[in-house]
Parts: sequence; structure tokens; C-alpha cells
Amino acid sequence: MKIKLLDYKKLKPRPAPVENFLAFDEASEGLDIFKDRLRSAGIGHLNISGSVLIEDYLVLCNQAKDDSINHMIITTPEFRNDQLNVMLSVLPVHLPDDDKFRVAISGIIYSPKNDWLVFSAIKENSGPDKESVKPGSYIGVIENAARKIGRKKMKVNSLTELSTIEKKFKGFTAAGLSLQSDKSEKIKANVLADNDKNIAHLLHIRIKQ
Repeated sequence: MKIKLLDYKKLKPRPAPVENFLAFDEASEGLDIFKDRLRSAGIGHLNISGSVLIEDYLVLCNQAKDDSINHMIITTPEFRNDQLNVMLSVLPVHLPDDDKFRVAISGIIYSPKNDWLVFSAIKENSGPDKESVKPGSYIGVIENAARKIGRKKMKVNSLTELSTIEKKFKGFTAAGLSLQSDKSEKIKANVLADNDKNIAHLLHIRIKQ
């Protein structure tokens, strides 16, 4: 995958977070049965950081915490109505360099024309050498996402650090992203990211096959 910065700008004041009725965590009410099923499926800490529709499925991203890994939760849009019997599977997200560091996924989008699941992520300082790991932000791409729904894991095909696209973005924290345009073998996306002074920026990027 080739990622190119098209342009960027500062945002003042910082935009309010987008309310997402699908976002929930350990403290959310009314989902006890569904949360129990998630715990039984291996989700130790519940923190949904994004959601997308892929064909007839609802895909929820559970953000990694500490030494855990990210998971994609596969269910249906009507999961709230029948929490006990709705289809449910939990797929671990495997990075190209799982043994080197962790990232916490902060947002996801889906490109139907390319069948790409694209995410923003923040590097986690974890593992035996965590003191030497500097924080950073990434854009990841999972190809053939619809086909991977039925597998045992979601394998990330490419992972690109923001600072390799533009040096000015070293130390930025990617808070999420949105899909701007969707064309065959190419998408444009907007990435919301904060710099080390907590000033929000909107980055316009192009991801090309």
C-alpha cells in the first residue's frame, strides 16, 4: 500500500467527538448478556473504539489495553435486540510485527469497492523494552476484509507510521479517521490527530494499491 499526504490543517477549536451509539465499554448499561458473551470469547477489557458495516455484518473494534491485543468483534446490526442468540465471533488482529510492539486501534473505516478495512492506531508502550519504545501513530490496512470475517484472525497487510509520510507528524496521536471518497484501488481519508501540544489537526491522505 502507498499512503500519500494530500494536505493538512490545524483545527481551532478542537471539534467535539462524534457521538456513536455503537460505542460502549465496561460501564455501559443494557448490554450485560452481550458483554458476558464477549468475556467468554476472550475479551478481557471492553472498549469499543470504532464500528463499520461489512456486507451484512457489524464489525466492532475492541481497542487493545496494556499488553492485550486488538480484536474485531463480528456480529449483526440488531445485536442489542437478541443479545443471547445473535451471531458473535471475536477475531484477534495480527500486526506484521506482532513481536516488536503493540498498537491500540483508535478508529476504523471500510472501503466497499476495495474490501479494505482501514484503521488509525497509536503505538502502545508495552513489553520488556517499553521504556525504549517511543509513542507514534499508524495507518493500517486489512485487505480482503469481508473474506477474513469467517477466519480465525484478522491479519494486517500494511502498517505505516504517520511520521514516515511527513516528518512534521512525529509524536502526533491519531484519534480517528473518516472515509472521504472510495474508488477502485484508491481511497481518500481524513485523519484527526493531535500534536504534542494537544492541538488538533485534520490530515487528508490517499491510500493506493
